[in-house]
Amino acid sequence: MATGWRSVRLGRRGKWALATAIVLGGLGAGWLVLPDAGLRWGLIRTLRDFGMVDVSIADSALSLFDGHLMVREVVARAPLGSSALGVGDLALRFRWKPLFNKRLAIDHLSLTGVTIDLRRESGSDVFVLNGLPLALSGEQPPSQEHPTEAAPAKTSWGIDLAELELTDSRLQLVSGALKADIAIRHLIVTNLHSQIPDLPVAFTLDGTLNGAPITLNGTVLPFASEPTFTLSLTTKDLDPVLFQEALAEIGLKGLKGGFDAAVSAEGRLTAAGPKLTGSGQAEIRAARLAEPVTLAGERLTLDLKQAAWDGKSLDLSAELTAAGLTVTAKPISVSAATLRLDAASARWEGRKVAWQGSLSADTLAIKGGGPDITAATLRLDASPARLDGARLTWQGNLGVTSLALTGISPEIAAAALRWTGQAEANGISSARAEGRLELDSGRLTDSDYALTIAKASSEGKIESTSAQAAWPISAQVKLNAEKIAASATRGAREWGAVDKLDAAGLTITGKGGIGATRLGIDGVTALRRGGPAGYPWRVEARSLRLDRPAYDGANAVSAAGADIAGLTLRLTRTEIGLLGFSFPSSGKTHTASTSHPLGISLDRLTIGNGSKLLFEDRSLNEPVRLVARSVDLSVSRLDNAHPDRDSPFDLSAMIGDSKVAASGMLRPFTDSPGGTIDARITALELPPLSPYLAEALGVHLRTGHFDGTVRGEANNGALDGQIELTLSNLFIAAPDPNAPLARKTGMPVETMLDLLRGGDERIRLSIPVRGRLDSPDFDVSDAVAQAVAGAVSSTVMTTLKVAFPFTTLISLVTDLGEGNHLALAPLGFAAGSVTLTDEQRETLDQVATLMRSRDSLRLTLCGKAISTEGQALALQRRTEERPLLSRLERLIGTEPAASGLEPADRDALTALANRRAAVAKNYLSEQAGIAPERLFTCRGEVEESGDKGPRVDLLL
Repeated sequence: MATGWRSVRLGRRGKWALATAIVLGGLGAGWLVLPDAGLRWGLIRTLRDFGMVDVSIADSALSLFDGHLMVREVVARAPLGSSALGVGDLALRFRWKPLFNKRLAIDHLSLTGVTIDLRRESGSDVFVLNGLPLALSGEQPPSQEHPTEAAPAKTSWGIDLAELELTDSRLQLVSGALKADIAIRHLIVTNLHSQIPDLPVAFTLDGTLNGAPITLNGTVLPFASEPTFTLSLTTKDLDPVLFQEALAEIGLKGLKGGFDAAVSAEGRLTAAGPKLTGSGQAEIRAARLAEPVTLAGERLTLDLKQAAWDGKSLDLSAELTAAGLTVTAKPISVSAATLRLDAASARWEGRKVAWQGSLSADTLAIKGGGPDITAATLRLDASPARLDGARLTWQGNLGVTSLALTGISPEIAAAALRWTGQAEANGISSARAEGRLELDSGRLTDSDYALTIAKASSEGKIESTSAQAAWPISAQVKLNAEKIAASATRGAREWGAVDKLDAAGLTITGKGGIGATRLGIDGVTALRRGGPAGYPWRVEARSLRLDRPAYDGANAVSAAGADIAGLTLRLTRTEIGLLGFSFPSSGKTHTASTSHPLGISLDRLTIGNGSKLLFEDRSLNEPVRLVARSVDLSVSRLDNAHPDRDSPFDLSAMIGDSKVAASGMLRPFTDSPGGTIDARITALELPPLSPYLAEALGVHLRTGHFDGTVRGEANNGALDGQIELTLSNLFIAAPDPNAPLARKTGMPVETMLDLLRGGDERIRLSIPVRGRLDSPDFDVSDAVAQAVAGAVSSTVMTTLKVAFPFTTLISLVTDLGEGNHLALAPLGFAAGSVTLTDEQRETLDQVATLMRSRDSLRLTLCGKAISTEGQALALQRRTEERPLLSRLERLIGTEPAASGLEPADRDALTALANRRAAVAKNYLSEQAGIAPERLFTCRGEVEESGDKGPRVDLLL
């Protein structure tokens, strides 16, 4: 056979054919063996050139005919025992023909089990890839002054990747504090065609990030003139520690919590900058933040409805909700059970911010840095709010419930507070607000007092003032309030209360002044105390109206008019003063300026429309109670800047059925208050005033009416007045013989009254009242009492002098019962005589005239005899027994001699005294016409002393 082969000769063409067959066979064998081996060698060589010392490939396959590449179990390990770079499986299908057009066309690229460990130490610019250092380029970009020469133009290659699939792979990234463990369960990228820029590249990712599940899908146009993308991302239980380094760059440190998110975004890269839009939801559970503020929250939720960024401005619509939130920026701490920030629309552009939406909070608390503030709910609505540099404008609503400010004085609380309007501020230099403020159940509490307001509203505008102003704000508002009350925090004292308050045209100035065009107050009450020792309201008024009230902020109060309707004033006098009108010290030190006393100016004051005065005097042994109804008072021109100016007044009132009317001039602001008064009182019941007479004069009244006039004036402290009075039907209780009136007048009270009564049963007195008002010992009631006593004495004596113009024998005598009686001139008798002389008859006629003019007068006649009248009686008896002898003695002019006669005994003398009284009584009764029941006789008396002589005392 060998010989046969050797005998075969090839021609020229045969040789070429053989050579060609051998080459083709070698190429075929090389085609089958060399590409696979070359691939493996090239991969190993390349990885070793990168510094990998241990590289292995379990299997590889390359098919150049059908464009298929497969590599299995690639492992590359760097020195120092670092983790290995690994690829489980790589499968590639490509096409040859596009290579001739400089296009790399890959129909499918599949990677499985890729493991990458990429690290960068903190502060270093070197990344380590699976133990292999990768130095970052430190070359600076070319400057504009020295631009790099342009490289010669080259024809660019294109890439067409129909599908990229990555499964069961992991990327571990460590960069400083950033630690990311990315596990990719499945990644698909499709339609990556560099030469078809308008064809979107689609991608889908399913995996975990630091153990938190994450899904990502979207599209991107990377080769378009303005690259765009769309993105949808969802994740759950992501630890935000992953982003701490990036957040630290913007000042946020120590962020912790469990993060869930579902986000959709779109973007475009333009020459002017990126343009982005997005929406989604995010939630952080058990959120914590250390800097720049300390934050802790049970749950933070963001609902991003829409966001758009065009490179210059950001527009968004979002809602942020927080539960169990606490934020602390020492010394201030803010906490809320729930907090909700709703931005229906918001825009940020440079130094401009606009926001329309709402902010609400439940169980809000702010502590530190000032008062502690708590609120059950808070809601702020902006429609809209704008910030332009330092200028802030806001329009909308603000509502707070169960508001409380504590830790300050006074403490403030309110059941609800609502504001509607607009506000504007230019930094801290100026601010203004205009709108309506409403308050429900407000309360201010100090250590000494508490102020409550059931409801209030204010509408108008408020502006800040300059830093030099005395008051930080100025205002022009209308104010309404209901149920205002002020009380002491210690004890049961209530200072005052108001049912309703309306202030129109209320203004506040920077000087601290306050004024109003009209102030109306309804249901005014003041000064009350509860408890066992309490008392009712001292002052009540149905309404109070002030025209143009004003306070200048320094020391002047003024008003054009003050009208008080339905006033009830309760004045209760006690031994220590007026009940309820004493104001105990609070214990605080107040520095008062005496160089500028408070100025008061009131053009007109009126009190009426059913006003009344309830007066009670408890300083006496027996209380006095008086009620003055239908009180009408008007005073004008009150001004303490002109103390010498007269202030006219008019007063009228009813006390029971009595009418009181007074008018005159007042000067209440002089050093010694003065003025003039002209008053008239009619039909005043006197018994209620009896305790005053009992206290001052010792007289208790049973019945009586008072009619009179009071005229007087006070100048420079000197009081000069006159009281003209008429007393009707005046009767007193059994008098005390030692009563002050009896002592002051020097006569018995009953007799005095009987003498004072005229024929019409009325007593008329003219009482001068004088004194020094500026004297510390001056007492008006004592002055009046002294004047009354003087007037009574003067009137009685005048009456008696009119009745007895020819005698001054009027004296005070004491009867057998030790009672004092006013005595008229006695009737003198000769010794032993009982016969009335003409003079005695004239005296008795005068007494009768007095008694006929004073029907209430009673007369007691007391006969008096002296012991020496016994001889005279003996002579009378001898004359009666011996009439002839007695007649003879008279004829010859011889006086009868009493010698040898037995003097009359004491009984005879007593009988003589009684006969004398009986003779006078009979004359008055029978001759003068005086009723016998008005005439009384007392038991005759025999006096040892003959100083007063035999007589009959006439006792009134």
